[in-house]
Amino acid sequence: MGCSGGSVTKNPTEWGAERSFQTWLSTTQTDNYKPSYEGLGRVMCYNKIGYSADRKSATVEATCRFHSSVVKKEFNWDNQGYQENVATFSVDSSRSEALELSVKVTDGEGTEFEIKLEPVNFVW
Repeated sequence: MGCSGGSVTKNPTEWGAERSFQTWLSTTQTDNYKPSYEGLGRVMCYNKIGYSADRKSATVEATCRFHSSVVKKEFNWDNQGYQENVATFSVDSSRSEALELSVKVTDGEGTEFEIKLEPVNFVW
């Protein structure tokens, strides 16, 4: 992070992933929250695409980081409904439309937070 008197300083270990989640939540009753923030105060994800050697099929993996308060993780691939802990989806070249994904998490108090990822387009 920087130098102080010639030695490298580091963030305290207890900060961990908690420092990643500083986005305002819809449940905090503040004017700082914007609907476009969605549930980014509890979950952040991006899609990672792995293609087969012939590029005629692919597996999409939701790579996510979850706040420590999250007790339930659900994935809604291609608008097929939420399924718990299903972070991958397989497709083949017969698919012509983009793949959509929404991720919903629930914290220990039962509050749900949702994000919608950018649709995935494939090389074919």
